[in-house]
Amino acid sequence: MDEASASVLAHGLPDELAGSALNRGANTDRAKDFFPGTLPSPSGRSGAWRGILLGLIGLVAGVALGLLVGWVLWPVQYTNTAPAQLRQDYRTDYILMVAAAYHVEGNAEAALGRLAWLDPETPTRPLVELTETLIAENGRPGDIAMLVRLAEALGATTSAMEPYLGGIP
Repeated sequence: MDEASASVLAHGLPDELAGSALNRGANTDRAKDFFPGTLPSPSGRSGAWRGILLGLIGLVAGVALGLLVGWVLWPVQYTNTAPAQLRQDYRTDYILMVAAAYHVEGNAEAALGRLAWLDPETPTRPLVELTETLIAENGRPGDIAMLVRLAEALGATTSAMEPYLGGIP
């Protein structure tokens, strides 16, 4: 039996692929040609570090790409959002628009229905809170007057609003 047959019987593969101890030097060169980068380094660790490094680079690139797509290319755009889900500054604008609509229309029921979108339990609470806040912070007198007129029509006036009940003080 020749050496190649003995290697096939012992390892199940020809020497060219098995890299048997009989011909390790010659087969290593051939293996590098067929499978570049698959042979371990003498220390045996560079392959593991290389894998970890490539994994970390892939992770960072994936997160960066996800943020780019989610925040820059296709950001979330809210449409038809209920007034109760608005930020505080937009809630303030909404209440002022309800007061302006009441000023033009004079329909207290419609204004109460619009305020109910912000707080179904006590619809006048956001109106009263905003009115008192603007009074305390010396807000625009026109805004305060509209809000006080609406609060008066809905029966939700407070002592802080009394100076504005007859108009702008």
